[in-house]
Amino acid sequence: MCGIAGSLGYSPTTEIDYNSVLTSLANRGPDNSSKIFLDNIENKNINLSLFHTRLSIIDLNSRANQPYKSNNCILIFNGEIYNYVELKNHLISKGITFETNSDTEVLLKSYLFFGNSFLEHLEGMWAFAIWDNNKKKLLISRDRFGEKPLFYYFDKNNFFFASETNALRKLVNKNFDINFPKMYDYLGLGYKSLNKDFNSFYKNIFKLPNSSYLEIDLNLNKKKEIFWKPQIKTSSFNKNYQDEIKEILINGLKKRIRSDVPLAVSLSGGIDSTIIASIIKKKLNCDISSYSIIDEDERYNEAKNINATVNDLEIQNKKIKINNPNNIEKLEELINYHDSPIPTISQFIHSYLCSEIKKDKIKVVFSGVGADEVFTGYYEHFITHLFEMHKIGKFDEYKKSWETHIKPRARNKFYKDEYLFVNDPGFRDHVYHNHVEFNEWFSDKNIKTSSYKETNYTNSLMKNRMLNELFAEIVPAMVQHEDLNAMMNSIENRSPFLDHKLLDKVMSLPEEIFIKNGYNKIILRDLSKNIITDKVRNDRTKKGFNASISSLINLKDKNIKERFLDKSNQSFEIIDRNKIIKYFDSKHIQNQYSKFLFSFINISIFLS
Repeated sequence: MCGIAGSLGYSPTTEIDYNSVLTSLANRGPDNSSKIFLDNIENKNINLSLFHTRLSIIDLNSRANQPYKSNNCILIFNGEIYNYVELKNHLISKGITFETNSDTEVLLKSYLFFGNSFLEHLEGMWAFAIWDNNKKKLLISRDRFGEKPLFYYFDKNNFFFASETNALRKLVNKNFDINFPKMYDYLGLGYKSLNKDFNSFYKNIFKLPNSSYLEIDLNLNKKKEIFWKPQIKTSSFNKNYQDEIKEILINGLKKRIRSDVPLAVSLSGGIDSTIIASIIKKKLNCDISSYSIIDEDERYNEAKNINATVNDLEIQNKKIKINNPNNIEKLEELINYHDSPIPTISQFIHSYLCSEIKKDKIKVVFSGVGADEVFTGYYEHFITHLFEMHKIGKFDEYKKSWETHIKPRARNKFYKDEYLFVNDPGFRDHVYHNHVEFNEWFSDKNIKTSSYKETNYTNSLMKNRMLNELFAEIVPAMVQHEDLNAMMNSIENRSPFLDHKLLDKVMSLPEEIFIKNGYNKIILRDLSKNIITDKVRNDRTKKGFNASISSLINLKDKNIKERFLDKSNQSFEIIDRNKIIKYFDSKHIQNQYSKFLFSFINISIFLS
C-alpha cells in the first residue's frame, strides 16, 4: 500500500511544492518517497509530475521503489496485485525478464505486454498511474471494487490526481469550496447516499469510478472506459457449489496472504472475519494474530464469540475496549486526516483498531468487508428473499422460519413486514431511513437532498439490492474510510470477500439457497462446517462492527455540550439547533438519532 499523486498539463513543475505533497502522503508510505518531473514533453510545454510514497509489503528491497521505470514507461502504484506470481510466470514463458520480486514490476510489464487489456488479467486492489512515453499518454485506473482511492481535478489546462484529497489540494495549491449538497445528503440521507455519484466533499474534486481507467493525451483529451462489470447469470444448479465457493475462498486467501511482513485479522464475533482467520490458520497453515473491538454496551459486545474463535484457533488476540467517551480529539484528528466527515460510528471505532495494530508494528490486516453484501448479511435481505420466494410459490414455507427466528430480532419496522416488497417491489424508503424527518431538521426549508436512484444489475430484486449495497451504498464508504484509517497508521487493509471470481460464482446461484431455516449467509455457514467453531457458525445474532455513541462521546459532558451547542457553531447555519439540543439532553437515544448526532458532530468539526 502506498500513496500516489501527479499532474499533467501546462503548469510548470517548478511551481509545485513537492515537499508538502510528499509529506501529506507520508503515512501512506513511510518506507520511501520519491518524485519524477518531465518538463516540456515533445516541445509542447506540457509537464508531468509523479509522486510516490512506499509502504513496503512485497520485495522490501529498494530495487522495488517507485516511480518504477521500464521500456520508456513510468509507474506509480498503490495496492497489491494478488496474482502477480501467476502473471509473472506467464510473462516469463513469453520471454519477459524481471529484475525484482515485486508486484510493481509485474504490473508495469503486464501493461507493456497486453496493453490496456492487461486490467482484465489483474486480481487485486489498485490505484495507479502509468506514463507511457512511447504513446505520450497518461493512464490511471482503480480496481473493480474501488478498494483503493483515487481523486482527480481538471482545470482545462491541467489534470491532477492523488490518493487523498489532502494531497490533491496541496498539489493543485488552491482553495476548494465545500460541496454543500454532498453535506446535505450526508446529514439528511445518511452515509448510503454518499457514493451514488463520484463527487467528493469538495466542489470539482471527483473520485475515479471503480472498475475504470482514464487515458489523457498531450492535448489533455480524456478517454474513460469501464473494464469490468459483474456477471449476473443464473447457471444450472450444481450440487457441489459449496465446494466450488470454498475453493475460490481458499485460493483467493492463498494469494492474499503473500507478504514479506506479518499478518493480522480484524476479528469480530461474526462469521465473516472468523472464516478468514480460520482458513488462513487451518487450511493455509499461516500464522496470524487478531485484534478486536469490545464495547461494554451489550448490544454490540461480541466478546464471547471472539473468545470462542481465539481458543479454537489458538491465536493471539488483543481486545481494544471503547471506554473513553470524551475522546473528541481522536475524532478531530481523524476528520482532519480523512479531509471529510466520517460516514459512520463503525469507521470511528475501526480507527482505534488500526492505532493498536500500528503499536505492534503489523503492516497487513484482513477484514470481512463485503461478505454481508455478497452472501446476505442484513435483515433487509430476509425481506427481499421472501419476495423472491413469493415469486416461486414458496413464501409460506420460508415465512414460518422468518417469523420464528428473525422477526423478533429485527428492530427496524420495515424489516418486520414480510409483505413489504410483495406489496410494493419498488419500495426503497428504508434505504434512507428517517430521511423525511431529518430533512425537516434543516434550518433552511428550501434545502433539497438527492432523490434515491438505483442501478439495475439484474431482474432479481434481492440480488439487485445486494449489488447496489456492494457498489454504491455501503461498501464504497467502508473501503474508502477504512483505507484512510489504515493508511493513517501505515497499514495495508485487505478484504478477501471483494473478489470478482467469488462474486460472479455466488451471483450465479438461485436466490432460494441464500437463506434457509431462518439463517442468512447459509452458503458460508454450510461451507465453513468443521472450519470454524459452531458457536459462531450457528449464531443468528447480527450485532455488526459497531458501538454506541455514548461509548465514544459523552453528550452530557459540560465541555462537549458547550462546544457543540454553542450558537456560533457553523453547523447551525444548516441544522435547526433546537432539534439537536433535544437529543443531547435525551436519556436514551434511538439508533437513527444516534447516527444523526454523530453526523452533526462530524460536520461541526469539519466546518470549524
